[in-house]
Amino acid sequence: MNLPIDMNPEASPHIAPAAQEGEAQHRLIEQAAERMGMQITDVSDHIGKRASLLEWDGHVELLVAGIPTSWMSMQTRFMCDLKQFSKEVFQRLSVPSPASIFLTSPDESVVRDFLVPGKKYVCKPESGANGIGVKMNLETVAEVVAYMEENGGEGERFLLEEQVEGNDIRIQVIGGKIVAACIREPAFVVGDGEKSLEQLVEERRMEMRMENPSNRLDLDEVSLRLLREAELTLASVPAPGQKVVLKTVNNIGQGGVATDITEELHPRYHDWIARIGHYISSSYFALDLIGGDPDIDPATSCIALEINAQAEWMHHTFSRVRTHDLAAVIVRQLIANQS
Repeated sequence: MNLPIDMNPEASPHIAPAAQEGEAQHRLIEQAAERMGMQITDVSDHIGKRASLLEWDGHVELLVAGIPTSWMSMQTRFMCDLKQFSKEVFQRLSVPSPASIFLTSPDESVVRDFLVPGKKYVCKPESGANGIGVKMNLETVAEVVAYMEENGGEGERFLLEEQVEGNDIRIQVIGGKIVAACIREPAFVVGDGEKSLEQLVEERRMEMRMENPSNRLDLDEVSLRLLREAELTLASVPAPGQKVVLKTVNNIGQGGVATDITEELHPRYHDWIARIGHYISSSYFALDLIGGDPDIDPATSCIALEINAQAEWMHHTFSRVRTHDLAAVIVRQLIANQS
């Protein structure tokens, strides 16, 4: 039975999405390591999550949830995982970033002083991931306060920042160099004039399961609102070529679409990556930005949002236009680091 909104209690959305993504990436790295002659020992029981020792030519790497742990210093994790610290990094390196404040409580006066009439804002947990807890298109003090009261907990911190329009760009760095980049779009389907919207959504779900079984396209209240605004229902048959947007968050785990732009990036992106990597003492991370066309100088067209030290890169393995075997890139980099 196809439900108009995914309310199956056995398929609740995004159960431990980061853990699922890490499991998939971990498995791909193990497979690449095995192909390259490494010895693999499962040590998950010692770590409490998926973990392996990769051994070759007298060298050893502890891989935990798809992350080579020798690449992940405490300094890097603090600077990247805490969004306030990332903002400091951007400021010190003169990399443009949106205006923002951090909130621990729904203080109306603080919010009122920050908001500018006519502008839109986004609020998210300071250490969140996978698009979970992100609320966009906030414009009033009442909307921000309502979000905080609904999502806040004792000691929790939230980032409230100006919402910037443009392409959602993700750049993946391995070995200090850009190895993949893509533009991410919110989940959508395209009509063919024959299939109903419900059938198109199910086809997209099947495609996603082949790409990465941990990703899910659940039609939630946001999805239903978007359909109402487009004057559509799940029984509607979109016209050929008609694009129907189902989400507002550009998150691959929630059905988003990635289109590769690696070869199109302006040279300044490479300069930014080099300076950020040096500052955070890491050669492995991802950078999220909002910008214009990728071949335009980002100094005039781009805003940096986040640095992801424990980057999720599965979408690059099934991105449109071009795909990347990043598991093999990671294993080759491990070997190169020891040569």
